[in-house]
Amino acid sequence: MDLILILIKFYSIVLLFRYVMTTQELAFNSLGRGIAALTNPLFKPLKVPKSSEGILIPLSIAALFFLYGLFLSLARGVSLLAALAVAVQELANFLTLFFIVCVILGSITSPSFGGLPLYIFRLGKLWVKPVQNFTKIRTNNAVFPALVLIILLDALIWGAAVFFDPFTPDNMSIRTLILQNFGINILVTLLHYLIFLIIARALLSWFNPDPRNTLVQLIYYVTEPVLSPLRRIIPPLGMLDLSAFITIIVLGIAAQILTKLFLIL
Repeated sequence: MDLILILIKFYSIVLLFRYVMTTQELAFNSLGRGIAALTNPLFKPLKVPKSSEGILIPLSIAALFFLYGLFLSLARGVSLLAALAVAVQELANFLTLFFIVCVILGSITSPSFGGLPLYIFRLGKLWVKPVQNFTKIRTNNAVFPALVLIILLDALIWGAAVFFDPFTPDNMSIRTLILQNFGINILVTLLHYLIFLIIARALLSWFNPDPRNTLVQLIYYVTEPVLSPLRRIIPPLGMLDLSAFITIIVLGIAAQILTKLFLIL
């Protein structure tokens, strides 16, 4: 099931990149051609124009996680409603972490960068622009409210899945377990956030960010206490910071142990 979930998340990211690419970029850009090769089998048979993909792509991502819920129900012998509640939580947490990284990295890039940074900028802009329009903030000061908005939506979706009344004994027991271990779910979510911040810090070296940037300072402030003790034991190997790689593995294992032990996800 873990492999299926990884593949679903990967393809969801591919779909999101297609969402922010133009028809010309999908045809002539090297990254765009790769995205098109992976996604055209889904869109070409439907003969959907690019202008209509704004609705179809979110629906496709939701359908992928619905299939995950169906597989989960069959593999673990739980009811479909219980499995779908788990799939909804997976979808909310995955999209939250993905867009947090995009908003943070997008705030230190610009459309002039081109390539991958350009598409990350556009994905982050999906959240920053509505906040700017609503608050009339035209600078990077809109990034923090955008992050808060993403996290609040994640909490609302997760809460709706938790309190959804499933009407069957098996589902009720799963719901009870989730409610009893709400604090563990928060801990697991924080571990996932920390993993993505460490990944974001590693990617920052590709963008040459301004060290005075508030978000850059925040990422370093949050991740340095976690990385520095391990860095003293395991020095960098040339340009490769092994401490970040090992920390991501350790945090990922810790999150997996907690989620499997308490049946939260």
